[in-house]
Amino acid sequence: MGIQAPQPGDGAPQQGAAGPAPGEHQEAAGQAKGMPAIPSCYRELPEVPDAPYRLLHSLDNAHGGRAVNSVRFDQSGRQLASAGSDNTAAIWDPQSGALLHRLKGHTAGISDVAWSPDGRYVATASNDKTLRIWDAETGACLRLLKDGHTHWVSCCAFSAGANLLVSGGFDEVLIVWDVRNARPVKIIPGHCDPVSGVHFSGEPGLHELIASCSFDGLTRVWHTGTGRCQASLTDTAHTALGSVRFTPNGQFLLTATLDSRLLLWYPQECKVKRTYRGHVNNHYASQACFVVHSPDPKQRFVACGSEDHHVYLWGLSSKKLVGVLRGRAAADAPGAGHSDVVLSVDASMDPGLPFIASCAHQGDGSVKIWAHEGWAAAAAGGPAAMDTS
Repeated sequence: MGIQAPQPGDGAPQQGAAGPAPGEHQEAAGQAKGMPAIPSCYRELPEVPDAPYRLLHSLDNAHGGRAVNSVRFDQSGRQLASAGSDNTAAIWDPQSGALLHRLKGHTAGISDVAWSPDGRYVATASNDKTLRIWDAETGACLRLLKDGHTHWVSCCAFSAGANLLVSGGFDEVLIVWDVRNARPVKIIPGHCDPVSGVHFSGEPGLHELIASCSFDGLTRVWHTGTGRCQASLTDTAHTALGSVRFTPNGQFLLTATLDSRLLLWYPQECKVKRTYRGHVNNHYASQACFVVHSPDPKQRFVACGSEDHHVYLWGLSSKKLVGVLRGRAAADAPGAGHSDVVLSVDASMDPGLPFIASCAHQGDGSVKIWAHEGWAAAAAGGPAAMDTS
């Protein structure tokens, strides 16, 4: 998401401090602390090959020209949700690029979006200090989760049973919500700086684990039933963290650091098993993902956006940089890739729909859907750009 991170220990902005006006995105948190605007750090990267994906759709102006902070596929790969600084979320058909629903109701920018495992519901986390649950089929708001967070809500995730939702915020706490009753069931004061990422391990029941990460440099694993910390992970750099995600089997954790690294942790041993480098990520909380829609282990990747406008893919096992989904210097520059900081990347899990989605800051403001080159070669037509305003 496009949160501009303070240094670990700075803490969240105080409630009475200058902050973003309603509808402004959370990167304004850094500006409220007197931080200067971040200049572009675009790099051409002629020495790096293109990743084996082709642009399928460019959803330009996806959120009214504002930053698009998060993209997430449902488990089927047939629906894609995006969250924007225009106070809305959107549901798309990734195969056609069609807008299915525009989700309106929040009064400030939306930082994160999450799908229930069955694809029936979408959750959104907003700067208006609330979360909402939406019906994916109709676009109707079903639940308003309020009176929990006291500051911006930065991240959210559904449990495997979809009965629980976990959220994290700039108030430095995690909240576990009962989705049906729209009430908090646990409030976990787990960090000493804003919480930037949360994720469930995917095992149904109260033994399911929750992972969280924060600008305080800690990744923590929590027992859902008791709320107790099971593991606390930090490397020697103790750098602010932007996102966290369990591997599909729930055994490992991927964290994105604000010093341009991705760390693959084995929580049971509190050890880093692999480190992925090459991208640029120093200022914004970037959402990374696993690309595992291929049965071929050599075609399984880790993906992350970069402040140099590219999306990077590494071999999951090899750690080697495989290639990039190439960006461009500016919106009027040649090419079809992103033209600003790439804030979020996600991938479909379905082998029959080998898609990657990416989204970018407001200098670009688009959602892009990429298809594996084998699938793209078999499909008719080329990349299509469309204005979705």
